[in-house]
Amino acid sequence: MVRALRVKDVSREGETVRDELTQLLWDKEWAPEPATSKDRISINLRPETLRKAIVRSLQFDALKLREEAIPQNLKDTYAWIFQGAKGAGAGDEPAWDSFTEWLESNEASIYWVTGKPGSGKSTMMKFIVQHECLPGRLAKWAGPLPLLVGKYYAWSSGYDLQRSLQGLKRTIVSQALEMIPDLAPTITPRRWSQAQVLRSVSFLPAWETWEIEESFDLVLAECGTSIRLALFIDGLDEFAVPPGEVATAIQTITSRCSNGLKLCVSSRPWPEFGDRFGHGPMLQMHLLTEADIRTFVTRAFQGNQGFVEQAALYPEAAAQLQSNIVEKANGVFLWVSAVVTHLMVLFTEGGSVAASQTVLDALPDDISMLYDAIWESIRPQNRGHASIMIRVVDATAGPVPWRTMWLIEESGGGLVEMADAHRDSNWRALARQSLRRKLAARTKCILETTSGPEMFVDFIHRTARDWAAQPHVWQRICSESAATFDPFLALVQAQRHILSDETTAREYNHTTLWRTVARTLNYARKVSTDDAQLVQEFVAALDGIDKALGRIHKLIPQITVSTALGPLRMEIAYWVDGQLTANRGSARTNTFLGLVAQFSILPYIKAKAEAERSLLHQSQTKHSVGLLENAIFGFERYMPPVVLQDGAPSPSEFYAARLETVKFLLDQGVAPTNDLVTVVHDLARPVAPTGTRYGYGRQDAKSQAHTEAAVEYFKTVAEYLDARDWKVRMKSTLWRVQSAMKSGR
Repeated sequence: MVRALRVKDVSREGETVRDELTQLLWDKEWAPEPATSKDRISINLRPETLRKAIVRSLQFDALKLREEAIPQNLKDTYAWIFQGAKGAGAGDEPAWDSFTEWLESNEASIYWVTGKPGSGKSTMMKFIVQHECLPGRLAKWAGPLPLLVGKYYAWSSGYDLQRSLQGLKRTIVSQALEMIPDLAPTITPRRWSQAQVLRSVSFLPAWETWEIEESFDLVLAECGTSIRLALFIDGLDEFAVPPGEVATAIQTITSRCSNGLKLCVSSRPWPEFGDRFGHGPMLQMHLLTEADIRTFVTRAFQGNQGFVEQAALYPEAAAQLQSNIVEKANGVFLWVSAVVTHLMVLFTEGGSVAASQTVLDALPDDISMLYDAIWESIRPQNRGHASIMIRVVDATAGPVPWRTMWLIEESGGGLVEMADAHRDSNWRALARQSLRRKLAARTKCILETTSGPEMFVDFIHRTARDWAAQPHVWQRICSESAATFDPFLALVQAQRHILSDETTAREYNHTTLWRTVARTLNYARKVSTDDAQLVQEFVAALDGIDKALGRIHKLIPQITVSTALGPLRMEIAYWVDGQLTANRGSARTNTFLGLVAQFSILPYIKAKAEAERSLLHQSQTKHSVGLLENAIFGFERYMPPVVLQDGAPSPSEFYAARLETVKFLLDQGVAPTNDLVTVVHDLARPVAPTGTRYGYGRQDAKSQAHTEAAVEYFKTVAEYLDARDWKVRMKSTLWRVQSAMKSGR
C-alpha cells in the first residue's frame, strides 16, 4: 500500500532569489537597519499573519503541559505570599522575605523560592504567575513601560525542550511576541525581513540554536528601554544540565539587564543554587506550609464519606489523626497528598480511625521510603497492572496521553478495539473517570492524571520517577508484569487502534497527525524482536498503521503537512486506494515502508521483504524517494521540524541501526542511483557541502548538521556503496567471461 509525500517544485529563478536572500539574512554578520526592520510590510502579508507564523514556529509540543500538570492550590491556601509580612525561619535564616516588597521595588536581586522535595514549590510558582494581584504589584515597578510577564516550567520528565536552556529561551521569545506584537521586527529581524521581500511565510527556515540565542538576547536588550520583563522560572533542578551551569546561565541573564528585568526562580536547596541565590530575598516552602497543609487535610477528609462517618463516632480520634498527619508531614505537601490518598482508600473500604492511625504510624516520613511502603500496600492482583502502567510511562520518557493509557490498561497490555466500546456524548468523561479509578486502585497515587484540557498520565512527582528509577526498585516493578510484555510494542499497538478509529481520526490536523506518526515510529524502533510471537504482533501493528493512514486521508483528504526544505515545499499528497494522485505538479512520492526505513526499523523491513520481495525494488525516479535513500538520510531529512520538535532521537543515537539497515538493503540488491552515490561521498568529506543535487534537498553549511559523527557515518555508507559497486562489476565481469566460454570465444 503506497503512502505518498509530495514535494512541490518551484521555478529556478525563484529558487535562486530565495536561496540568495536566505544566505544573506541568515549570515551571522548581518544586522538589520533600524528603519528597515520596522517598515510596513506588503499589503499582501498582514503583520499579524507574519507574527502568528513566527510564534507557531517557535512553539513546541506540550509547551503548556507542565503548567497544566502542576496541581492548583486549594482555595485560601498560599495567599500569604501576597501579604507584606516576613516570616522567621530556623536560626538566623529568614523563611520568607517579603515578596510584595520585592515585586514593587527596583530590587535587582533574584528572588529564590526553595524547599524540600514535594513541599509545593511548583504549585507556589503557578499560583504567583496566575494570581490576579501580580500585574498590579509589578506595575508599580514597570512604570510607563509595557510589562512582559514570562514563565517557564522546567520538567525533567518532559521532552528535550521542556528541560533545556534552549527551551527556556525559545519559550520567552514566543511569549514576548504573543504579549507585545510590536516587538516582532526587533527580536526576529531576519524572519521579518525575508517575509517582507517574499511576501510569504512559507519558506522560513527552521530555528537553529544560534538564532534562538540571538532573539533571546534581543529581548533582553529591550529591557528597560521599551519593555519591563518579569521572568518566573520554575524548577532549576529539573534542567537536563548540571546545576552549576543552570545557575551560571541565570546569573548571565541578570548581568545582561542592569535595568528592566525582575527574575524569580525556584529549586530544591542544592548547594549550587544556595551559593548563588541564598544571599538574596527568598522563602523556604517547607517552613511556611503548615496552615495550608492543615486546610488540605481537613477538606480532603471532609469529602470522604467513610471518614465523615468515623469522625461522627470518634470525633477526638479523628481530629487527632488529622493533626498527626500535619505534624508528620514536616512541611512536605507531596507526602501529605500521598498519605491522605492512601488513608482515604482505607476509609472508603470501611476502615476505622484507629486502624488508619496504626497505618499512619507505620508509614515512613522519608518520601522515597513512603513510595516503598505504598508499593507494598498494593494488592498482589493489582501489581501486574501497576507494573504495566509504570513501564509505559517510563518508556515514553514523558507523560502518556490518557487514551493511550486507557487502551493499554483496558487490554491488560494486549489488544483491544476502540470500536468495541459503546460511545456517546459522555464516553470521554466516562473513560477518563474509569482511568482515574484504575490509577488510584492499581498504583495507589504513584501515577496520576494531569489537569488541563488534554489529560495525561504521569508520575505524581519527580520524586516518584526517581524512586522508580532505582535499579532494585525497577527490577521489583518489572518482575510483576509478564516477561514478554514490551511497553514500546504496547504503545505502537495502542496508537494503531487510535489511528484506526474514525471518530478520533477526524480530530487530527496535519501537524498532530504527523507528530503521532513520527512518535509511533520512534517507539517502534525500540521494540524488542527477540520473540517470534512479538515480531508477528509488531508487524501486524505497523501494517495496521499503514492501512489506517490511507483511511484517514479518505476521511480528511485536505490534511497536508508543509515545511521549508531548502528550496522545496513538502506536503502529503492525495491518496486514492493507496496510490498517489499526482495531479498537482512535480512530486516526489514515498511509501509507508519508506517512512519505516527513515527510522531504521529493520525487523519490519525484513518481514515485508520475506512476504513480498518486490517491495524492496520499487522503481526510483526524480519523482520518488527510494527505500535506500530513506534509510541513508533518515527521518530528519524529510519530516518537517514542527513534527520533530519533541521526542525524536538525534541522528547519532541510531547511526549504527541506520548502517545495519543500509547494509541489509544493499545485500538484498537494492541499487543506489548515481546522484545518491555522489551526494553520500560529498557528505563524507570533513568540510560541509554548500549544496546537494535536486532530489535530496539543498542544505547549506548552516542547516547541514555536519558533525564529526555524521562525517564518519557517511564515510561508512560511502564504503558500503563502493563495495557494492565493486561486487556488481565483478558479477558482471564473471557473467561476461562465463558467456564467452560457453560460446567458445
